[in-house]
Amino acid sequence: MAATTELDRSVNERLTKHDLRYTTGRRQIVDGLRSAGGPVTLPELLQIQSDLAQSSAYRNLSLMEFEPDPTQPRHLITDAGVGYRFQPE
Repeated sequence: MAATTELDRSVNERLTKHDLRYTTGRRQIVDGLRSAGGPVTLPELLQIQSDLAQSSAYRNLSLMEFEPDPTQPRHLITDAGVGYRFQPE
C-alpha cells in the first residue's frame, strides 16, 4: 500500500523497521486517530472508522505500540480512563 502523506510515510517507515506492513486496518486506525483530533475510546474509534473490526483494532493497536522506549510512548498515547490518542512528531 502506498503511503500518501508525510504521516503515512512516517508510520510506514516505523512499521517497516519492525517487519510490519502498513495494512488497510492500520491505516484506518491512523486516519481515525488523526481525524479525531484528541483522545478517543475504542468504541469512538470504531464509530469514526465503521469498516474497522473491533478485533482488528485491538490487535493492531497493540502491534503499533512500537515506541523506541515503550515506557515513554511518544506517538500512540494511551490516556488512562479516556482512550487512545495519536501524537505526531
